[in-house]
Amino acid sequence: MLKNFFKTAIRNIFRQKTYSLLNLTGLALGIACGLLLTLHIKEELSYEKSIPDHDRIYRMVTTEWSKSHPPLAGEMQKFIKWFNDTAPGGKKEIKSPSVRAAIAHLYFETIHPFEDGNGRIGRAIAEKALSQTVGRPVLLSLSQ
Repeated sequence: MLKNFFKTAIRNIFRQKTYSLLNLTGLALGIACGLLLTLHIKEELSYEKSIPDHDRIYRMVTTEWSKSHPPLAGEMQKFIKWFNDTAPGGKKEIKSPSVRAAIAHLYFETIHPFEDGNGRIGRAIAEKALSQTVGRPVLLSLSQ
């Protein structure tokens, strides 16, 4: 009985080549997608397994990139005012370029500690503070 089943299947494959090719391609794509999905889920579930108490670790993800909460907007206004006041010629000028750059970087990172890309923005702010205080573009990068 099994022999007749395979014989009939092979006859149908050769008789309807286009339909069979389409079915086999769909089957292969389905199996490949299933394997990729399984590998992705396995990798996500094994995240941080080497750390003790790994079941108590949570990853925070935000999807609202453009909306700022009112306290954050107020803090940014304070930061911009401080940055402009401590610039050369400002009300509270900081003479040391490295001190001003370090404070500017730390101040910005404490306002936005968990946002993606803020390390790059913080380094750019620090480089701007260095350039302003020195009075010319700084030919160094604070990143690796």
